[in-house]
Amino acid sequence: MKKVYAIILSAALAMTMCLPVLAAPSPSAEVKAAAEAIVVDASVDVDVVVPTTELANEVVRVTSNPEVLAALGIPTGADLLSTIEVKGTVPAGGTLSIPFKVTNASVGDIVYVLHRMPSGQWEVVGSAVMDASMMVTGVFSSLSPVAFMVVKASDAAATSVTPATTAAAVAPKTGENSMIIMVEILAAIALAGTVVLAKKARA
Repeated sequence: MKKVYAIILSAALAMTMCLPVLAAPSPSAEVKAAAEAIVVDASVDVDVVVPTTELANEVVRVTSNPEVLAALGIPTGADLLSTIEVKGTVPAGGTLSIPFKVTNASVGDIVYVLHRMPSGQWEVVGSAVMDASMMVTGVFSSLSPVAFMVVKASDAAATSVTPATTAAAVAPKTGENSMIIMVEILAAIALAGTVVLAKKARA
């Protein structure tokens, strides 16, 4: 019986050690290219980081949910353009305006800036019809993941731009990564096995 416990313990520990590799795959070239198409105005002291694959997948789920888009006042025909993580500091009790140059949009497109708040909700922090400058400004009360959605110029005639800095919608709860859950279970088994072996050793 001790050998069985030892095998289970070894397997669980091995899986736990593999967790960083299994749970954090590199972002795809498409996600990386889309993120790099967003340029922050040099006057603002923030950093733009390519999102993890897990975050990119979460944004895809959120932005493809018609109920969330409706609550945010975004047309359901809007497409996800880019996802980035913005890192920096927002003045205490204040807001930070960040101008973004959206190089992967076109003149006449309507671009919406979405932000994931610390609560996990998403809000629209800015929107604009793209002109030659290709700029849109987001007004942030905190910094974290940011997504850009677009309504193409050809579809914009029937769409009104309504920047809604206070609009918020509860996004679908992001489920834990299945691999993380499996490793947590194995770790629990390993812990239980360790306790049993320790008790038997003392007996």
